[in-house]
Amino acid sequence: MTDIDKLPGLTREELAVAIKAGCKGPVFYRVTVESIALNGPALQREQGLMQILGGLGGSAALASAFSPDQHLAKIVDTSTRFVSIDDAMTLPVAALLEDK
Repeated sequence: MTDIDKLPGLTREELAVAIKAGCKGPVFYRVTVESIALNGPALQREQGLMQILGGLGGSAALASAFSPDQHLAKIVDTSTRFVSIDDAMTLPVAALLEDK
């Protein structure tokens, strides 16, 4: 068991936000959810390179070696919420994105 004094903690302000969110038990969670969208132009370029470099079947490994270093998906939003242990067991992830 780890010494509790050596673990990272929450400030009083963060704890107040958690309590306001309904976290009343001895255990609760701070959950960060990232909304991610595919990068259409980057995917099209990658697909085009696969077709050029590997014919109709495409070669993903060869295309990735020659493609620009771009992300094929982008993080469009990040949301952090405190969640009680009961809510964590019953709420769908999408519910965590809703403003309370």
